[in-house]
Amino acid sequence: MEDGVGPSFALNASTLAVIGALLGALAGTISFLFRALVQAKEQHIATVVRELEQQRAVMMAEIAALKVDRDYFRDLAMAGRGRRAAPAPTPEPARLARGRG
Repeated sequence: MEDGVGPSFALNASTLAVIGALLGALAGTISFLFRALVQAKEQHIATVVRELEQQRAVMMAEIAALKVDRDYFRDLAMAGRGRRAAPAPTPEPARLARGRG
């Protein structure tokens, strides 16, 4: 015989404590993982910034060397055309000097 009453579930103190503990553990885990993600991202950004600064220094040095080369060959071309006499020879281009070492 059925009374028409379904199973009952009572929320007593121990059940509420278990549910609270599970939710607290879940919230703590999510918080820990989020902080770990943010920390890893900040470390990655710092690494990328350092690499970019190093690449920028290398590129600036290369640009300076190319300017020296440009000026050297420009002076040679101008002297060859007779437009401008170079009073003293300009330093050898950086690339040629590096190739001899």
